[in-house]
Amino acid sequence: MLSLVREGIAVLDLSGRPLYVNPTLRRRLGEEPRGRLLMQEIRRIAISQEAPRGGERPIRRARHAVEIDGQQHDLRVGLVPAGKESGDWLVVTIVGPPRRVFPSQEALRARFGLTRQEARIARLLARRTSTAEIARTLFISTHTVRNHIQRILQKLGVGSRAEIGSVLRRSPEDGLTDEGFEKR
Repeated sequence: MLSLVREGIAVLDLSGRPLYVNPTLRRRLGEEPRGRLLMQEIRRIAISQEAPRGGERPIRRARHAVEIDGQQHDLRVGLVPAGKESGDWLVVTIVGPPRRVFPSQEALRARFGLTRQEARIARLLARRTSTAEIARTLFISTHTVRNHIQRILQKLGVGSRAEIGSVLRRSPEDGLTDEGFEKR
């Protein structure tokens, strides 16, 4: 029955061991290296789940967004109590195709001539992260962040941090517009 579902589905035990992976998810996991990284994230989510206590038998549900190499995979996760002998199962459903978020740091470095640190900061700026938060995240001073921002703006050919997100999403090589939608 699960093999007929269009969405990718995995059933794992709470140790992260896959018990079942449907053909749709198996195809997606076959895409290297993204597939391997996606499965690692699914397993990490399974291991982090708490089993129901005592006589509790609720089905817990959550949503997770996993970003891999500039693509966001939306996951629905449900904890299903399966019984005392078999333990609990975690059902993970991949919702829809991956969405383009931002290019990977490596792609940004190659495309715009950014340093590693500039690529990290450019991705954070595209998510509208403040200068102070970037400094805390990367363990550098706000003065250093501001210097990096000036070099990033020059290399991307934009005049403000607000424009960075649309420039990063724009990719003539893959036929995407500023908004990340396919051209027709």
